[in-house]
Amino acid sequence: MRSPDASRESRWLGAAALGALATLVGTGAAIPAQQSSALPPIRAITRRIAVAADTFGNVSGVRQLSDGRLIVNDVGKRRLVILDSTLAHATVIADSTTGTQRAYGGTQGGIIPYRADSTIFVDPIAMSLLVVDPHGAIVRTFAAPRPADAPALSMPIGGAGLDAAGRLVYRNVRATCAPSFGCGFAIVATKQDTAAIRASPLPAWAWHDSVAIIRGTIATQTIDTLGFIATPFVANANVTRNPDGSVTITREAQNPIPIADGWTVVADGSVAFVRGLDYHIDWVNADGSRTSTPKIAHDWQRLTDSAKVWILDSVKHVSDSVNQANAARQAKQDSLSRAAGSPVNRTAIVVTWPDPADFPDYRPPITSYATIKGDADDNVWIQQGGTPSSPLGPGSPLLFDVVNRQGVLIDRVQLPPSLSLAGFGPGVVYLTSREGSGIVLLKYRIR
Repeated sequence: MRSPDASRESRWLGAAALGALATLVGTGAAIPAQQSSALPPIRAITRRIAVAADTFGNVSGVRQLSDGRLIVNDVGKRRLVILDSTLAHATVIADSTTGTQRAYGGTQGGIIPYRADSTIFVDPIAMSLLVVDPHGAIVRTFAAPRPADAPALSMPIGGAGLDAAGRLVYRNVRATCAPSFGCGFAIVATKQDTAAIRASPLPAWAWHDSVAIIRGTIATQTIDTLGFIATPFVANANVTRNPDGSVTITREAQNPIPIADGWTVVADGSVAFVRGLDYHIDWVNADGSRTSTPKIAHDWQRLTDSAKVWILDSVKHVSDSVNQANAARQAKQDSLSRAAGSPVNRTAIVVTWPDPADFPDYRPPITSYATIKGDADDNVWIQQGGTPSSPLGPGSPLLFDVVNRQGVLIDRVQLPPSLSLAGFGPGVVYLTSREGSGIVLLKYRIR
């Protein structure tokens, strides 16, 4: 079967959240399965060995130490804790208490495995990296290689890690600066003068259609670029202030099934770039060399013209329902504002939709929101999306391809329903489940 192909220039603009919603809806399309005999059978993880006694606010990352204890970054409750190997007896390393030596900080931090059993805790407000020893003591503080990049080291979307030489690898967030918004993921799309912006068919600024993965050396405060990943191109909404004082916001909806890449750092310090276009991995190896492994076996799902139209119509239906609910809430608020003599909202939102003919001919194997992590055995776990066996609906079990360092698909693992992947230890996987307003942490055997 031939590999999917799609023009990199046909990415549509719009809200990333809408794209995620579209992906969830689109996976239900009636497309016949094209199962390959080269694929391993799907295997469910069922051997649960521990459940944490504590409940967390939101688990952003975990790190298992050599003796089986587990460091948990609870960004919901702004605390860092160590659990024993049975996930009990929590010891607090840092919490939200201010004015102490163990203060977590004013926003969510991040954790990165460091040398031996030590761990880096990223404080993005202080722009500093705190080294936590195996007993939970903060023993050293560094500055980030580029201090303003500290938020990138703590965000889950960044997936920061250490390479074999002890350099930080993370997703860049400071490529360019957008008008009035400072530096971030945005890229300037036109010259920043009014005449050029009016004359150009491009938006004044837009999100990147690719993002650099960079490497920073702590000791020398230097960085270099390892490579780039493709991301959905999203334009900023255009705002028009009308003569009558009302505002019209125009945006173009993102392609609901964009082709995107992912990346992660595996246990030996190599960096894996997972390519969504033809589904293979480009490696920056532990010794600094670069290699590419063959295309990964995959159950490619062809998108017929009717399936593309169905997906877009489904997304429009969901979008219309959301807009109607928002309009009803706004009408109620406007009524209250009029009664109080306050100004009412006079904003209209206009959405233009992509042409289904510009959708890819095959459903991409991964989405831009896929979880991609390296386990303790140098394998890459790649969350699947868009296959009949992984519908991705609410509570549906997530399916992961497990790919080894040779780029070979060695396993397909399905998580228990409603559980998400948090991290790994040797032979074990840590999963999370939302129960009420809290998060439960669970430990399973991989086999």
